[in-house]
Amino acid sequence: MATSQYQILLETALFTCLIKASSMNENDGPWLDTVHELLSESRRRQVLYYFLQTEHATVNELAHRLVSRERNVPIDSIDSGETTEITIALHHKHLPKLERHDVIEYDEHSDDVVRGSGFEGMAEFVRRARELEATGGRFEDSSGSSTSVAE
Repeated sequence: MATSQYQILLETALFTCLIKASSMNENDGPWLDTVHELLSESRRRQVLYYFLQTEHATVNELAHRLVSRERNVPIDSIDSGETTEITIALHHKHLPKLERHDVIEYDEHSDDVVRGSGFEGMAEFVRRARELEATGGRFEDSSGSSTSVAE
């Protein structure tokens, strides 16, 4: 999906989430700019999608999952040499950014990654982004009708 098309889809999904989460204010929920920034990169989105299913992972596990997804190969067929570039990006870019916003907690010494205190406040945004990405930009509104953001 083209970047500009994805950006439109993401902004529409985020707007929908903001309407649903109208009780959020600056003290108890993520700001739209922060949510957009955290979801704007595909590898970071995949990490967040994974944390919808689990509360703990290792950097190695995340790197293997990302390589598996990007190359469309089984996780058990990936060796550690294939994950080096992604592991470096996780260590230096993605995990620190998510940690700065309390979405995850990351221990560099043990390579453990767990959900942060801010994850639940962002979970609905992550779910909607995952839904949009999985359906190619189609989502159901509150009435149950399916809409394409590109229409």
